[in-house]
Amino acid sequence: MIVTLISRSLHSSLQDVFGLLKFLRHEPWCEAAFWKNAITNSLLGVSSTGSGNASAMVNENVSSSSTADKEAEMKSSSLELIAARNSAAFGRVKRVLAPIILRRTKDTLSEDGTPILTLPPIDASVVNVVLSPAEREFYNARKNPTIDCLLHSLASSFLEQYFV
Repeated sequence: MIVTLISRSLHSSLQDVFGLLKFLRHEPWCEAAFWKNAITNSLLGVSSTGSGNASAMVNENVSSSSTADKEAEMKSSSLELIAARNSAAFGRVKRVLAPIILRRTKDTLSEDGTPILTLPPIDASVVNVVLSPAEREFYNARKNPTIDCLLHSLASSFLEQYFV
C-alpha cells in the first residue's frame, strides 16, 4: 500500500491529479489511456471514438432564424456544452478521489469539537539589512521582474481566483 501526504490542494490542473493517481497506482485511473479516455477527452469534447466535435453538435441544435441569432445561439449552446463536459469530467475526478483522500485543514475539528491542530500565534518581525552595491544589484535584478509578474497576474485576476 502506498500512502502520500500533500500539503497543497489539487486545483492547479487535472494533470496534478493524474500524477497523484499514477504515483498511488490507483487502477484503472493510473493508466494514461484510461485517464485520457475518461477525463481528458471528456474535457476536450472528444468522444471515445475520437470523433467528437462541439461545433457540429451545436450546429444540429440551432434553429432557423437570422444569422446573428444563430451565432448567439451557437455561442450560448457551445458554452453550455463546454460547461456540461467540464462538470462531468470534474464530477468523475471527485468521485474517484472521494474514497481515497482524507482531507484535513487547520480548521478541521475532532469528534469532540476541538481543533485537530492548534497552531502557535504568528510571530512576524522585520529585519532590515544593509546590502552591498553588488548585493543590491543582484536583489533588484530579481525583485523587479517578480513585481512585474505579480502586477500582471493581479491585472489578469489569476491570483484572485486562487488566493483572495
